[in-house]
Amino acid sequence: MKVSIKTFVGIVIFVAFSILAFRGRSYLRDLGWFAMSAIRTPSQIGAVAPSSPFLAEAIIKHIKPGKEAVRILEVGAGTGAFTEKIIEKMTKNCHLDAIELDSDLSKLLREKFEKHENVTIHNMSILDWNPRYHYDYIISGVPLNAFDDEL
Repeated sequence: MKVSIKTFVGIVIFVAFSILAFRGRSYLRDLGWFAMSAIRTPSQIGAVAPSSPFLAEAIIKHIKPGKEAVRILEVGAGTGAFTEKIIEKMTKNCHLDAIELDSDLSKLLREKFEKHENVTIHNMSILDWNPRYHYDYIISGVPLNAFDDEL
């Protein structure tokens, strides 16, 4: 699938804005990974940029793990903006399954979070995910317009 000039210009403008707005090195690195995946496989990427740390905080604010075991599912983990914030809240009895369709982004996630024994990165479609357990929290930053109308 080719990327139109209009889409490319939009990405360039967004990257320039992001550099000015988010001066954190990790966000800029993630933006680069994300942009390359979006250009390479646009049908697998649901947004034009990774979620900001501010959005991640707002999305995960209701996760409140206690002393009991908690299972969390993240759908469309991307570059790990939500993943990172979820891990900050997790206790020893929590487990996070992060699903990411894009293989390069899955590789990035594994590199970023490999030291966390209670985090598992799965490179697959959520449609193929069939765990034998339930989740206490399900988080997704994938925009609904990324899905076909039928789905």
